[in-house]
Amino acid sequence: MSNYDWDAHNRRTVLEGRQILERTSASIARSNQIAIESENTGTEILSELDTQREALIRTSERLDNANDGLFESRKILSFLNNFYLQLLMLKQFQIIRRMSSVDIASLRIKYKEKRDIFREESIDKKDPIDLFGKWLNEATKTEEILEPNAMCLATVSKDGFPSNRYVLLKSADQRGFTFFTNYASRKADDMEVNPNVAVAFYWLPLRRSVRIEGSVTKISHEESKSYFHSRPRASQIGALASPQSQLIPSREHIDIIEEEIKQKVGDSGVVPMPNWGGYLITPRAIEFWQGQTNRLHDRIRFRKSDEEVNDKLVHRGENGWVYERLAP
Repeated sequence: MSNYDWDAHNRRTVLEGRQILERTSASIARSNQIAIESENTGTEILSELDTQREALIRTSERLDNANDGLFESRKILSFLNNFYLQLLMLKQFQIIRRMSSVDIASLRIKYKEKRDIFREESIDKKDPIDLFGKWLNEATKTEEILEPNAMCLATVSKDGFPSNRYVLLKSADQRGFTFFTNYASRKADDMEVNPNVAVAFYWLPLRRSVRIEGSVTKISHEESKSYFHSRPRASQIGALASPQSQLIPSREHIDIIEEEIKQKVGDSGVVPMPNWGGYLITPRAIEFWQGQTNRLHDRIRFRKSDEEVNDKLVHRGENGWVYERLAP
């Protein structure tokens, strides 16, 4: 008989079988885990795909609604555009008809009530410069009045032809009323040969107006220079660029000159003062007008005079002034 150790052989066989069984069990366990994870992943993927599908359906529905809304919006916009064009045509027709049929003589606005009558007794100081300052102050505080210091200046040429334009009052005191302009302008030419001028202020929201008559003289060069350089820089350059009242070939001509000046003086250089300066109106008469009901307006005029007064028609004021009431 052979000496082969069958017991050892059997033990090895059993051990190998056990090892194979353990590896197989482990492999089965891993496969089972993979299957479970795959199932979970698949479930999550399916769930996500289902969610995305629902989102796509909702998006599609919103797009359909948006398209419907866009279509409706386009119809509304088209309707509004046509409606606006019709209104525009109607407005133009109304304007044309109004221009052809308006009765200018019937145009009126309502003035102050009788309780607001402008009486001499209401003037605290019988001095027109003081009263003008109070009225100007009220006009300045009235928001509807954009430029309370705007005044219409009337001059007369050497040939006797009058002309007027708006300028801005820059000071008012016992000396008179000061404004500034180009010394080569038409109004300057007029005032050179005829210094008699008139100015008018009109403050519609207050139903008030002031008329001033007097003569002009140039203020000093130093005063003019001081004021010129106190103006905004753009206004200084504009005054230098414009040969006021002279013929020019085009708007671009002025723009080119303005740009050349800007390049020459730079951002901080001193802008040379042109032939430009101030005038002082020395008043000889100042009339205060206030609109009243039924066109019975109030007019009180101050005049420089040393005449005898009777306090019936003419009254003695202050600082060499007399005052009187004029019929409206």
